[in-house]
Amino acid sequence: MDSAPGRWVLRHRRSLVVTSQLGLVVVSYLLSFQLRFDFDLTTQNRWPLNTFLKTLPLLLGLRALAFYYWDLYRGWWRYVGMDDLLDIIKAVIASSVIFIVLVMFVFRAEYPRSVFLIDTFICVTFIGGIRFLLRAFREASRLRPRGARGVLIYGAQEMGVEILKEIRANPNLHMTVLGFIDDYPLKKGWKIHGLPVFGGQDELAHVLTGYGVDEIIIATPAMRAKALRSLVDRFRDSGVRFRIVPAMSDILGGKVSVKHLRDVEVEDLLGRQEIKLDVEMIREAFSGQRVLITGAGGSIGSEIARQAAALFPARLILLERNENNLFYIHWELTRRQSGVAVVPVIGDAGDPVLVNALLESERPDIVLHAAAYKHVPLMESNAAPAVLNNVRTTRVLVEAAARHGVRRFVLISTDKAVRPRNVMGRTKRLAEWIVLAGAQPSSRTRFMAVRFGNVLASEGSVIPLFRRQIAEGGPVTITHPDMMRYFMTIPEAVQLVMQASAMGKGGEIFVLEMGEQVRIMDLARNLIRLSGLEPDRDVEIVTTGLRPGEKLREELWDDAEGIGPTEHDKIRVVRKIQCCATDFDRRLQELISLAEKGDEAATRDRLARLAESDGAEEKVGASVDGA
Repeated sequence: MDSAPGRWVLRHRRSLVVTSQLGLVVVSYLLSFQLRFDFDLTTQNRWPLNTFLKTLPLLLGLRALAFYYWDLYRGWWRYVGMDDLLDIIKAVIASSVIFIVLVMFVFRAEYPRSVFLIDTFICVTFIGGIRFLLRAFREASRLRPRGARGVLIYGAQEMGVEILKEIRANPNLHMTVLGFIDDYPLKKGWKIHGLPVFGGQDELAHVLTGYGVDEIIIATPAMRAKALRSLVDRFRDSGVRFRIVPAMSDILGGKVSVKHLRDVEVEDLLGRQEIKLDVEMIREAFSGQRVLITGAGGSIGSEIARQAAALFPARLILLERNENNLFYIHWELTRRQSGVAVVPVIGDAGDPVLVNALLESERPDIVLHAAAYKHVPLMESNAAPAVLNNVRTTRVLVEAAARHGVRRFVLISTDKAVRPRNVMGRTKRLAEWIVLAGAQPSSRTRFMAVRFGNVLASEGSVIPLFRRQIAEGGPVTITHPDMMRYFMTIPEAVQLVMQASAMGKGGEIFVLEMGEQVRIMDLARNLIRLSGLEPDRDVEIVTTGLRPGEKLREELWDDAEGIGPTEHDKIRVVRKIQCCATDFDRRLQELISLAEKGDEAATRDRLARLAESDGAEEKVGASVDGA
């Protein structure tokens, strides 16, 4: 309504609604008398006409009050639903009952009783019917407008119906729902709000070719990854866009909306099950505590900061050396969690002067150490910086945590620390040993490590690289066609880190349950297809060969360590930890000294010998609920 008449209607809409509804009341009441007296109100000395004229103001006033009480003067008629109809029925019946009581028992007037019933029925029909007619006319006029995308909704349940209602109510979406697809066989042939349920996946090929479908909205968030993968693979050549409704737990207030729809991502195809956390244990561990996060601007560190802030700690200290990353996570948290004191600190977590001064001033109860170099190929050619950042920094933090009475210290580790073959994995293995060495019976600090595999979309991971290569037209490069890796989403990994840190008693290496390993070749192909392209036709996949220190498969523990259960089914604990020998401190200092001198060759050699468990001692891991 951009025209002048349209703007006038909007400006005077309330007045028009009131006038039109009260006009319908008058018409309904007059028609009731006409029907009762065979369209002749002048009979019986004009008694019917006089009764009509005398009682009309009373009825009009009661109807106006009832309509106001039930809020019938607001709301767009074209969006009318069953709730509106029920309110109309309540308003009409209530005002009719009060009217007949006043007329017959208060004013004791002679009144044709059948008019009361006739008018009640006609008034509901007029007031409600005109609204539904406007809605029906509007929806009929929107049968596939030019330029609108044809949409199928996969899932003829409540969530799918809600999506349909919103699409119909919002013409600016430029979408027209053509019908539903549902795998429940008895629903085939049904109609929902006038739209057919075509059947299940078996009918989908016919529907796509016959109805001009541009998009499929998957409105069944509980759909298994295997079924979703099958659906996407089967119809990838059709050019149809797939979008999905997230899990209801991800939708604020549980209200589904078109704005929550997102494209199907590779994460949806991996088949990860929803994690159930002991929320009370985590809240008890973090609420009201002072929490320090190192590497708080990275992909893992920033998510830890988000989840920790939601637990309302007394103070949240973010230590990060990248000023831009620190600025954005601090800005985000101060907007989302205004009641939490967030302290941004720019600096190197490996600087002993900074770290000791920070722990002295802030007195954190919990330290979550996420700062690390993680990129395997880069660390192969930068052994000295890797040792300084991953090993020396961990030692600085562990010593400072013990000195200043930190209650819990959690190291974020990796599956590459198991039987390590590369620089990155070896530095993380030594970091684990440093943390475990600090877990002495006399220590006030509970030192522990949490080990997990690759996280989707984290900085330096393969998926952002693949997406960039696809955007550039290829080729997508993988090192080996049989390469397998564990994958987990960032929020999922951090949830389990928080759970493990809450349940740790000190001296444990916790291992997160990562599910089945994913073939990297399949991952690359799925990403290409989800981008609307075809592998080997639109985007080439090139095998480059294994890089130095790279494994075909990663491990979360080795056979010598063994693994045991914990009270949480997604978290396990290493039973027998291959840990550092008695002269570990001396040998570690020698390694760090070589790295500080920048001697790459000597650092790489010493790192390999120290991390390969020569002279390592075996100790039994801390018991956690039967572990």
